[in-house]
Amino acid sequence: MGERDEIVQALAEGLSTKQVAQRFDLPVKDVRELLREATKEMADGAALREEWFLEDQRLKALELLFYAKAMRDQNPADAMIVVKTSERRATLAGANAPQSHAIHVMNQATPVHHKTSTERIRDALDNVMGITPRERKLQDRQDHLTDEPPLTDEEVAELTQLTSGREAKNPGRLP
Repeated sequence: MGERDEIVQALAEGLSTKQVAQRFDLPVKDVRELLREATKEMADGAALREEWFLEDQRLKALELLFYAKAMRDQNPADAMIVVKTSERRATLAGANAPQSHAIHVMNQATPVHHKTSTERIRDALDNVMGITPRERKLQDRQDHLTDEPPLTDEEVAELTQLTSGREAKNPGRLP
């Protein structure tokens, strides 16, 4: 194991960059730079594929060893090791996506709202009549078309002002 690998291992074991610098008699700046280099290599697609290939080879060797042992001794514990290594190899190959991802995708907290044709037509009519989104919101609350609380006196006054202002600007439009 080279010095860089030992430094990375010490950091992975929880030592601070300052502690690692002291242990290896290096400036803290150099320890951080080594960590940045190692991180950059890990983010490289080719380096990751090489790591995963080697991991797959190790798992394959274990799988074959325990497969032969499970078949020879009829030992369920050995068979479980074979199954687990096979699952891990499939995950590394992308053939066995983690289920937590599927659950997360299926149970997103905020579903996307697609407007109905009625809502789209209402938006178009509001646009033609010059009704602002604020006026529409207040009007819907006054007409009890939402689950929101009824309008306060101030909001009723605001709605009256918005409506009369719109009608005064555009006397020829439909009310």
